[in-house]
Amino acid sequence: MSALGGSACSVLWHPGQVSAGASGALFGVAGALLVFFVAHRHSITELLFRPGVGNLIVLLALEPLLRAMVPAVDNMAAHRRSP
Repeated sequence: MSALGGSACSVLWHPGQVSAGASGALFGVAGALLVFFVAHRHSITELLFRPGVGNLIVLLALEPLLRAMVPAVDNMAAHRRSP
């Protein structure tokens, strides 16, 4: 779903331009995994929970910096917001 949503946002934002890549899908999956970890925090062992959530937060927090460093990248898929 995140791949379709990211691609749809890219097409809507830049109609007529060719866009390829998986960043929208990957960041959508990372966000969904973070939500899963937080929602199920009581059933996940601490040994898995802390590093998993910490790494996902770092990845998602650094994402705007990484996008800013590569200006030729189509960033609209990463701007997709879930309802």
